[in-house]
Amino acid sequence: MKKLLAFFCVAVLALPLAFSEIAFGARALGEWGVGTDVSVGDAKLDLAKSWDFGGAAFARFSIPAAKNLFVQPELGFLHSTTGMKYTYTDSNGEKTTWKSTLSYNALILPVLVGYGFPVNQNFTVFLEGGPQVSFLLGDLTWKSDDDDDGSTGYTPKSRVLFSGVFGAGVTYSFSPSVALLGDLRYDLGFVKARPKDVDAGIIPRGVSLSAGFLVRF
Repeated sequence: MKKLLAFFCVAVLALPLAFSEIAFGARALGEWGVGTDVSVGDAKLDLAKSWDFGGAAFARFSIPAAKNLFVQPELGFLHSTTGMKYTYTDSNGEKTTWKSTLSYNALILPVLVGYGFPVNQNFTVFLEGGPQVSFLLGDLTWKSDDDDDGSTGYTPKSRVLFSGVFGAGVTYSFSPSVALLGDLRYDLGFVKARPKDVDAGIIPRGVSLSAGFLVRF
């Protein structure tokens, strides 16, 4: 984790040497876990709910050789909550539904490449995509609906999650230096967030909507 963070920091510090226009900004985001994979052992569970909330700071570096092409590294925080359920039938033919919730906090580090399509002097539509590394902070918290003892904390099997992020957005410029932005992204996760000694967890995926601002220098 320390090596990845060090590499990210060095890369961000080196970017201004290669690019011309620099912008900094922040965005708040909410994510709906469409496509999140939930499993316990070999059994696939039904997704009851999946909501993520957080925010990120970012830098946007324009590439001199292509005016509308940019690179955007981000550093953010995400709180994730996923509800799951499983219905089974016992030997008497009675159906029982088991429900539980898995939650965690994570540091997110996406590095996106984007291209803008100016509509007019103020509006620009852009496409974006790239890899994202997430670092789980603290324990995974598991809460079963039929557990009266409250939530249980588990050490993650791996604190590093990888995903691919792609989407589209729009910026509205109030002036040459200040703009509002919003985007819609899909986060396609590849790694399961699961406790170290429990064969159960989720592969986080979802559609996120964000809004924020950027300041150009």
